[in-house]
Amino acid sequence: DTKAPTDICNKIKNVKKMHTKIARRAWTKLVPQGRYGSPKEIASAALFLLDYRKSSFINGQTIAIDGGLTIGGVIKTK
Repeated sequence: DTKAPTDICNKIKNVKKMHTKIARRAWTKLVPQGRYGSPKEIASAALFLLDYRKSSFINGQTIAIDGGLTIGGVIKTK
């Protein structure tokens, strides 16, 4: 199993320095949850997959941690 995160905002990757205000506004309008993800959200998914009692029946999956981009149809999957 694996994780597939989208843009994450943290101290190292400061989106205010990487993206213009216009680009940030466009991105948050595109993401159904209306915001960038956080490192804690990615870590939570990793911890879930590491916990055998919680994830033992999950096999060969990619977990999209993308604020709804995939399910909302923004990111096309096969």
